[in-house]
Amino acid sequence: MTDNDRTATPIRRPAPAPRFTRTPAATPAPMNQRGTDPATILAEWDIDADRFLGKP
Repeated sequence: MTDNDRTATPIRRPAPAPRFTRTPAATPAPMNQRGTDPATILAEWDIDADRFLGKP
């Protein structure tokens, strides 16, 4: 069977992996500092923080 055989199923061959060496990486930005405390976030949603955070 050859690649040009029209009666057979085409042979699938893997393509080369893409190279991203020329793609500039974005500069990471710091996380938003607002609402970093889980207890504060849960309190804003009216959820008992002690239940989810395991505080006695």
